[in-house]
Amino acid sequence: TDYVIQYRFANNGAWITFDDGVDTNNSVTITLLSDNTNYGFWVAAINDVGQGAFSTELTQYTVQDDMDDYEAP
Repeated sequence: TDYVIQYRFANNGAWITFDDGVDTNNSVTITLLSDNTNYGFWVAAINDVGQGAFSTELTQYTVQDDMDDYEAP
């Protein structure tokens, strides 16, 4: 089983397919998302029979990554 992962600006815009190659892993990190932005995500499974229906859209808010600016005491 493989998965098709798509995302978009939440409730707006065209779906973008995230290319993770052929991977049976059930988790993935989607890179290059903007900080402080709502995104919608959905997933569909692919197997020998074909692609299944997409899941219900999940909306997630990205937060700013301040770790690049962190200085140890």
